[in-house]
Amino acid sequence: MPELVLEGCTLEPLMSSLKALGVFRLVSEQADQDARACWRNDVFVLSSCLDRDGLLDFFLQRYQPTPIMAPWAGGSGFFPKDNQAAINALAAQNISPRC
Repeated sequence: MPELVLEGCTLEPLMSSLKALGVFRLVSEQADQDARACWRNDVFVLSSCLDRDGLLDFFLQRYQPTPIMAPWAGGSGFFPKDNQAAINALAAQNISPRC
């Protein structure tokens, strides 16, 4: 399993560590459910079936943004009188690992 040291994802500042966790979440949900990660010398290390080029390809070609739902907007589908089209479309999505 390739190890990728993501130099731009450090423990500090906080936004940098949150960025690393976001990368890990997306890779583990959409590309490799067996992905692992750790911090080594305050830098994020990602272990997955993706090498450097595979990670770039994933984010440039295959990554699917996480749908954002706002129940307070009135059209989320959570309430009886809401338009159900958006929530039904999200529920029908099937995202599977790509490795």
